[in-house]
Amino acid sequence: MCASDDMMIEFPLCPRCRRYEGLIAPVKDRLFSQLFQGLSSSSPQHPLRILEVGFGTGPNLGYYSRIGPQQIEVGGIIFPF
Repeated sequence: MCASDDMMIEFPLCPRCRRYEGLIAPVKDRLFSQLFQGLSSSSPQHPLRILEVGFGTGPNLGYYSRIGPQQIEVGGIIFPF
């Protein structure tokens, strides 16, 4: 997925990546829940800024929406192979 101006766009994942994301989802659920615990009370005047290194196709973007109603700015860095 890709976030742009209040919009999420999903990029297709290869079959192996989809399988991996399905298997790792419980671990990511727990990790992101712990990371974002308590952040929903942040001021809506100051957006939460996230920089994801190794952004790829953006499979983690769905987890950022769980933070809460505050504004979130996500930037990503993709490394060429």
